[in-house]
Amino acid sequence: MTDTPPVKKKRKSVPRPYAAKNKKPLPPGVSSLSIRVTAEDAVLETFRKLKAQERGALIKKALET
Repeated sequence: MTDTPPVKKKRKSVPRPYAAKNKKPLPPGVSSLSIRVTAEDAVLETFRKLKAQERGALIKKALET
């Protein structure tokens, strides 16, 4: 007889409600309920990516209207 190591039983993966804790933390000011991106958020995000000059021009346009 050859010595064989005992076979480990595989654990069944059970979906757990607290598995979300392991995911990346949400940015501050964002609740887990408001993850869906609104149109306003999308506009603000593109606004942040703009350069300062373009931003100033957009603000002026917005103030004129």
